[in-house]
Amino acid sequence: GDRTISRPPAVMGELILALIVFFASHAGPAMPRVRPRLICRLGRAGYLAIYSAVSVATTAWLLAALITAPVVPLWPPAPWQHAVAAGAMLLACIALAAALLVPNPLSVGRPAPPDRIAPLLAVTRHPLLLALGLWAAAHALANGDLAAQIVFVPLALFSFAFMAVIDRRRRRDWGEAAWRARSASTSLLPFAALVSGRAAAPGFPQTVAVGATGLALFAALAALHGRIIGMDPFWLWP
Repeated sequence: GDRTISRPPAVMGELILALIVFFASHAGPAMPRVRPRLICRLGRAGYLAIYSAVSVATTAWLLAALITAPVVPLWPPAPWQHAVAAGAMLLACIALAAALLVPNPLSVGRPAPPDRIAPLLAVTRHPLLLALGLWAAAHALANGDLAAQIVFVPLALFSFAFMAVIDRRRRRDWGEAAWRARSASTSLLPFAALVSGRAAAPGFPQTVAVGATGLALFAALAALHGRIIGMDPFWLWP
């Protein structure tokens, strides 16, 4: 069922603090002057290990603070909101599968040589950020309370805005000519390269593999959501 609304509203200090720490831990190391220094001191493997551990810890803290935050309703829940959110989550799981399976030198995800641009990146060159943005937007829509909006709206905006940040970073690091050549068959907006004719449709085997993995992820999340988070994502459906 839904999170209880019986507790009185209170100042959500821990939730806001967790959100600030989450963004600081991700934005700080991404700064051009900070990241090279950290890699130089820690080594690339050490940097990635510590960054991953901090990311998991801050994400877990943020979600724990959200679950325990007092509920201040902003709008009543409706079945259509959960239906749209479920559709967005299915797309998010497919995008996450692409980020896990497809090597990508243009964005965060599986590393690859700069000139190895997989055909599936024609859909979007930022599948991991797209997955995170869709996940956050879906949960902002499905949870009409103040705490959810405090967390999920900034996360969605951060995810979509960070796509442009990474594009600028790659353009700066590679140079304009190399950036244009390597990104020509991809797009920031999903499917834009395919619609404009700048890229051919991805190959069938890789598309099926990503789609099947995404469906499996979606099924697993739907089955475990209630047990882990304490809320059934389909509780409003007839």
